[in-house]
Amino acid sequence: LFKILWQLNPESRAVVDEVKTGVAETADYASVSIRRGDKDTEADYVALSRYVEAIDREVEPGRSVFVASDDARTIAELARLMPHRRFFSVSDPDATGYDHTQFKKLPPVARRSKMLRYFAELELLWGARLYIGSKTFNASWMVNAYRGGDGMHWLD
Repeated sequence: LFKILWQLNPESRAVVDEVKTGVAETADYASVSIRRGDKDTEADYVALSRYVEAIDREVEPGRSVFVASDDARTIAELARLMPHRRFFSVSDPDATGYDHTQFKKLPPVARRSKMLRYFAELELLWGARLYIGSKTFNASWMVNAYRGGDGMHWLD
């Protein structure tokens, strides 16, 4: 059902596809989603060490890992902790964590731009061979719905 409902208008589709352009490693990869920002008001952050353990346990050596995060610092830290892995991302390189109160204050054009980047991340997350994430993230539930539960590795 989710696959039927996920339809973007032509203008939005073009932007999402543009964000995904240049991601050359989409043939066979794993994906992870790391949420920071205001998420800790709802649930504790999932420790980065849990991602490291899951990636090393579940992802075959040599397979690239797509990382979606609202905080670019987590992507850099993951790469530092796992120099033996190849990571790629389309996340905003200046992002320091999503805060809904701040998001609502953005002009409509800026909000739309951020949402379309998020949609591109979702498509890359669910296109992976394996998804690693927390059940506390909306993105995880959308990936799970799209994939019908296949290839999901929950950290909680």
